[in-house]
Amino acid sequence: MIPRIIILLSLLFIQINAKAQYQSLTLQPQKIQKKPYKLNVEESTANFEPSNVGIIGMKYLHKPGSMSTVIEIYPSTPAQKAGIQIGDRLLEVNGVSIIPYNSDQVFAMIAGLPGTPINLKFMRCNYYGNDCRTFATQLIRMDMNELNSDRIYRIYKYGS
Repeated sequence: MIPRIIILLSLLFIQINAKAQYQSLTLQPQKIQKKPYKLNVEESTANFEPSNVGIIGMKYLHKPGSMSTVIEIYPSTPAQKAGIQIGDRLLEVNGVSIIPYNSDQVFAMIAGLPGTPINLKFMRCNYYGNDCRTFATQLIRMDMNELNSDRIYRIYKYGS
């Protein structure tokens, strides 16, 4: 009887000890404080040198056989000034349909020298996806180095 009690007490002790060790290993949720992105305008614009890369200031998703969908408009760029909105669908670049092309080819169609014009045709639908209208706009490409946002500059230069 005594050996049985000792075995039970030993098992109970092991179980309590294991539970305590497990609880010390479990992760407690912690609140992570994100630092706000700090715009460094002085660093971005102080050493301005023309890049010969003209941009219009929009980010889009493109799938071959489909239209490109605008997912972001960058501030103080030709796209924002022209009133292009998130959700607009790009149909044509300089009169050429973009539907059969891949995303690299569409980017090459949009990119050009700073100060040169580009004609874009978009389709904009209401919230429910009906009542769609097309509109055309002409933008003048701006120099990539004129961006006064390090984050946007990195997106254009490095893709992230």
